[in-house]
Amino acid sequence: MSPARGKVEVLEGFRSWADEVRRMRRNIQGQRSEDWETLDWKRYQRNVYRLQKRIYRAAREGDGRRVHKLQRLLLRSWSARCLAVWRVSQENRGKRTAGVDGVKNLTSRQRMRLARGLANLAQWRVAPIRRTYIPKPGTQERRGLGIPVMADRACQALVKLALEPEWEAQFEPKGGIISPLPANIALDGFGRAMAE
Repeated sequence: MSPARGKVEVLEGFRSWADEVRRMRRNIQGQRSEDWETLDWKRYQRNVYRLQKRIYRAAREGDGRRVHKLQRLLLRSWSARCLAVWRVSQENRGKRTAGVDGVKNLTSRQRMRLARGLANLAQWRVAPIRRTYIPKPGTQERRGLGIPVMADRACQALVKLALEPEWEAQFEPKGGIISPLPANIALDGFGRAMAE
């Protein structure tokens, strides 16, 4: 085998490998755009929970700079964005409530588009809120209720994922959702609070 022929074979092998990598990238991007049902939700929840624990620990230690960096990381995280969209479009009780835009439910493709749209919160523009009046229990009075559009609800859910651990560390120093108390300590504290 001549040296020139060996170089050509190596070059062709590299080209086929590069083509395969490009094909794989296109498949991954295609999967992100269409396959909402096949996303690994347990992994996404673990990722978000892990980041929330880090935010909680940093807030407990009083490291505000690290808290803000981790919150920014969580807000930009693909896992957190997908989880926020999932909560408002599939899990929440009011998931079928339409806002001003009239959207009651989202297709898989629309959910993926919304999750991608949550990437740039700095340029987010809030849509008008639909105002409805619901009766107060036991009286003839009615109270106003503002219903945001689905995209704004997803944005609120995403921001809540980032802010909740910081404030939980401040207001519930003995434990909470992110760092739960052992059951015996929680019951003891509840008993003391009831005795007062």
